[in-house]
Amino acid sequence: MLQADRSIEWERESQSIRNNVAKAELLSSSAPLVSKTENLVVVSLNQVPLPKICFSELTLRIMRVYTLLMPSSPSFQACRTCACSALRHASRAVTQHYERHFRGSGLRATQFTILATLAQTGPLSISELSAKLGLERTTLSRNLRLLENKGWVCAIAHRDQRMRRMELTPKGRKKAVAALPVWKRADAGAETVLRRFGLQSRPVRPPLRSK
Repeated sequence: MLQADRSIEWERESQSIRNNVAKAELLSSSAPLVSKTENLVVVSLNQVPLPKICFSELTLRIMRVYTLLMPSSPSFQACRTCACSALRHASRAVTQHYERHFRGSGLRATQFTILATLAQTGPLSISELSAKLGLERTTLSRNLRLLENKGWVCAIAHRDQRMRRMELTPKGRKKAVAALPVWKRADAGAETVLRRFGLQSRPVRPPLRSK
């Protein structure tokens, strides 16, 4: 008896689903808005707005989605010329330009800049070197660790034991001298990259103190 009741209930549910599918298909003039599954009616949302339909809750949800997809306020259009964003794009392009030239030299462009700076200034603390290069301390420390492992820079004693001063080693100077022609070729083509972003002249770095 119980099995018979379940069969009757399942038949009623199936018939209800078939009726809903038939009604929805009649409302579609081009492509069907629904797809049939074993026991589920799936309504496609990519063909909104829908014809007038009795699914009021579904209609409200579609209206909310349509509202969320509306174009943003015109007041934000000025952000398209954001100087910060434009310079970030330019900086990334220039960095990639230099890195392409340094490929195969055993140095990254940032690492060469560290060696070249220490060659001009002599020993510097990490804070001083970070300020002169415009690099975050974490980025600088990571690069210095790699250069130190290769024997190109070394830490020297300082009266304040909490402070590390980094110095270019003879091996590091030799490496910087060997990479200097690579940097010159990269630097010669940098202005072409800058002009793509509307920058007519190269930025000027703060002066470095002599040794």
